[in-house]
Amino acid sequence: MGVKLLRHNFYDHKPWNNGGGMTRDVWLWPEATSQDGFDIRLSLASIDADGPFSAFPEIDRTITLVEGNPFVLVFDGTRQHKMEFLQPISFDSAQTPSSRLDRGSASAFNVMTRRACWSHEVSIVRGGGRLDVPLPKDAIAVCHAVQGNWQVGAGEAVTADISDSVIVQREGSMQLETDRTASAVMAVFQPVRDRP
Repeated sequence: MGVKLLRHNFYDHKPWNNGGGMTRDVWLWPEATSQDGFDIRLSLASIDADGPFSAFPEIDRTITLVEGNPFVLVFDGTRQHKMEFLQPISFDSAQTPSSRLDRGSASAFNVMTRRACWSHEVSIVRGGGRLDVPLPKDAIAVCHAVQGNWQVGAGEAVTADISDSVIVQREGSMQLETDRTASAVMAVFQPVRDRP
């Protein structure tokens, strides 16, 4: 794969599995798989009304508020977690927390992995110079630009605009560079066989 730039205007618009909203599929792995048959899925969910998230058994999920207003996730009808800008939360996607919008709509970046196949770690990266990110063997890394334009390099370089994503599959490292006002969501995926 090397380096693959995904432009936001080409993301695939689809309804949520439970019909409660709309999502834009950023990337599915294996490619051309379904919303249920993926091992890795990246998507941007529009959250425009109160209601439950779709259930995905055996899937680990991390969501990050990337645009719009803070909202509340309610787990099991009682436990509440306030979603703030660029503060990821991870949970078992068999759960179906409900969103509660107190101040208007929002957009969340979803990172999902099938537990038997892949693990993932999500972090927030911010601009202000050059950042070298080591990539373990067989890992896949994703940089999703939230603010600013990002130069992403790994043998070759591409420029990601706001809401674009870059997929990198290359042993060694990747380089990120942008101005200090920029921010991005970084996800690193590893096959489960490589976990210690």
